[in-house]
Amino acid sequence: MREPASENNAPPQSLLERVKDYGQEDVFALWDELSPEERDILVKDIESLDLPRVDRIIRCSFRSEGLPAAAIEPVPESNVSTVEKRTMEERERWWKMGLKAISDGKLGVILLSGGQGTRLGSSDPKGCFNIGLPSGKSLFQLQAERILCLQRLAAQSVNDGANIPHIHWYIMTSPFTDEPTSKFFESHKYFGLEADQVTFFQQGTIPCVARDGRFIMESPYRVAKSPDGNGGVYSALKSSKLLEDMASRGIKYLDCYGVDNALVRVGDPTFLGYFVDKGVAAAAKVVRKAYPQEKVGVFVRRGKGGPVSVVEYSELDSSMASEINQETGRLRYCWSNVLPVCLHMFTLDFLNQVANGLEKDSIYHLAEKHIPSIHGHTLGYKLEQFIFDAFPYAPSTALFEALREEEFAPVKNANGSNFDTPDSARLLVLRLHTRWVVAAGGFLTHSVPLYATGVEVSPLCSYAGENLEAICRGRTFHAPSAKAENDDDEEEMIDQRRLPTDYDPSNFDPTEHRSPPSARVWRLVDEMAGLTLAEAAELSLIMRRRLSMKEDVVVGVMKPGAGGVAGGAPKSAAAAKEDKKPEKTAFELKIESFDAASKLKVIKEIRSFTDLGLKEAKELVEKAPAVLKKGVSKQEAEQIIEKMKAVGAKVVME
Repeated sequence: MREPASENNAPPQSLLERVKDYGQEDVFALWDELSPEERDILVKDIESLDLPRVDRIIRCSFRSEGLPAAAIEPVPESNVSTVEKRTMEERERWWKMGLKAISDGKLGVILLSGGQGTRLGSSDPKGCFNIGLPSGKSLFQLQAERILCLQRLAAQSVNDGANIPHIHWYIMTSPFTDEPTSKFFESHKYFGLEADQVTFFQQGTIPCVARDGRFIMESPYRVAKSPDGNGGVYSALKSSKLLEDMASRGIKYLDCYGVDNALVRVGDPTFLGYFVDKGVAAAAKVVRKAYPQEKVGVFVRRGKGGPVSVVEYSELDSSMASEINQETGRLRYCWSNVLPVCLHMFTLDFLNQVANGLEKDSIYHLAEKHIPSIHGHTLGYKLEQFIFDAFPYAPSTALFEALREEEFAPVKNANGSNFDTPDSARLLVLRLHTRWVVAAGGFLTHSVPLYATGVEVSPLCSYAGENLEAICRGRTFHAPSAKAENDDDEEEMIDQRRLPTDYDPSNFDPTEHRSPPSARVWRLVDEMAGLTLAEAAELSLIMRRRLSMKEDVVVGVMKPGAGGVAGGAPKSAAAAKEDKKPEKTAFELKIESFDAASKLKVIKEIRSFTDLGLKEAKELVEKAPAVLKKGVSKQEAEQIIEKMKAVGAKVVME
């Protein structure tokens, strides 16, 4: 039972003494200015904190900052299964081992889904987002249907189509996404899964702190808090007793991944079989660094013969990042950790060990941020753990190389950004489906180049992508030996006799009649697209000299939204002016006026979609007309305008 405030309206004495013990008595600094309701909120907020644990985390995390890290060395080749070294026999053996483990009920799946789709222009959980596939499926639905297909494949692998095993799906949400996520699943009837095979649990939050370790106050009666990072999954599983739940279900292996990957192979049987075969405690799918300075973390060994860990790209100086392994011809530090989506596999025993170890060590990463507070935006720290913090605890770790174009289609930024957008993810999904169809021996029509099918494809095609039949939309895909039933409906075919001599079903894009550009070419394209006109002119001159060409090399610099004719001469200035301007994708919102009687509602609404503190929001409203927010998508802007109108403010989009 909570202790009431003392007679002189001071904070509860026992609670005041507790916060003083941990140097956090400033949380009550504005107590005298609070209403009785606000005082009650503050007391409940402080009582909800595990102060001894929070204090231990703050002290240990601050103490670890700046300590010298152990020297790093490359991960031994024996720890990595590379694409070129994997034999067909190994892949088939691992596939069968993985399906056997699934049919025996030994696999559980953990989804990290605490984020909102704010950067995508949506306030819904990111898993609810539809990237624009012909089927209109959300990320949640794509992943649920892959689990359904895995269950069927596992049942078929033991010749028991009647007894389909259930793969339990543990979905980590956050305080912001928990309720809308569960409601989304309920409204879609769990996408065909049984309701009792899906468990939602919340990651924790932790107070934001100033540089002196004191709590930052979001308002006079509430402590500023932030989610504890995707590594919070370990403590959340422990505190919610889900590790015991997994054991009671007979689960031994856990596949862990992030929601924002449209090509994720949930519970990949080959990866699972490799993991079981190696007998390790932890494993991760990795991709090769595209070039030395690519901004990705890489797996390394900490210390001579030490544990496998991940270092950020900022920890590798340029000379180390460029070092070449003379035996393999690869970069010495080449195995990148595909964050933020993560593709990891753990044993249940190891998860118990990690949860206990991380809790005991209590070391979190300090992320310096401008944090909304009663004093405006205060420079302080958010404390987070990362999913890869588990690997140093593993007695044994194995890495499994994956191909980016087959398993990595992140959805991070709104359309119009340079990378990791819904459009780019959709294109990667459809290109993969195209390669599967061609590899199965079929043709694609020009009018429906990416959607249609009617040919038998491998189980992997149905499992790792969305069901190709479901997006056929009534059109027929023609296998080489097939003949159209109605000549009037027959589409123009791609003649495989005209395929290029370097045709390879694994990387051929039949809609272009040629092999797709290599990763090196795409990298050069990205770099050249960022050149200024002066730099492009210099490059043209150098290339002319290097290649001993008599005519100038035309190097076009294409900015987003720009267009041109391939192989044609540069347009004149007059013609360029006549070009249609690129469609605007980012807008500025401005508050023009507001109803004085609704001022408080207007301020509150503004704070709901900005990082402004109470004082800043008040000043902004009083300065109207004033800019509210910049770089907003059209969809988000329209939503904000409607909400502001409802509380009595006029907001315009420019």
